[in-house]
Amino acid sequence: MKQYIKMIFCFLMCISINVIPLKAEEQTYSYNEYLEILQREGAEYDLIISLDDTNSQNQNYTSSQVADALSSIRTFADTVHIVPHDTVNLPYAQYSTGIKYGYFDVVAVNGMATITVEIYANTSSTKVTSAYIRDIYQSGVSLGFQSWVTTSSAITLNTPENGYVRANVSGRATFNISGIVVTKNVSNQGVLIYCL
Repeated sequence: MKQYIKMIFCFLMCISINVIPLKAEEQTYSYNEYLEILQREGAEYDLIISLDDTNSQNQNYTSSQVADALSSIRTFADTVHIVPHDTVNLPYAQYSTGIKYGYFDVVAVNGMATITVEIYANTSSTKVTSAYIRDIYQSGVSLGFQSWVTTSSAITLNTPENGYVRANVSGRATFNISGIVVTKNVSNQGVLIYCL
């Protein structure tokens, strides 16, 4: 009888050892697997994802690190938006012909940058007679900002009324969020610039 009890006890011990899970080890991902997962997530939000030099190609990433990175990408995607600056129609006399500026911000919860549109405008006393874009660049305060690349731009004179130039700008704003490089496409952003 004692043998049967021992045998049943041993049998139950074997089952419990195989059935009760031990603490699971986190899955690990290679650099390329990690990057591919992040790029797939970024593509869902029309974001271009890469990694900065703090990430070694020999490095492995845990499931927790992947989850944190995906959360950062989602947070960026859910919060990123464009904020145009109001046009400034100053109540005092200005030199009408010359360099004029318009601005918009690319803003997210974990990054922001002000983009400046610099034009040169020739004016008469009532309207803009000619203008061209001199430069488009990041200026002022930024957070997590890495670069701006202009992909296209165009201007329209005296729109929406005389004395204004409307610039339409497309480009890519790139931010670095804890080693993850996130590029946001900015398409046809309108910027009003008062010139008189």
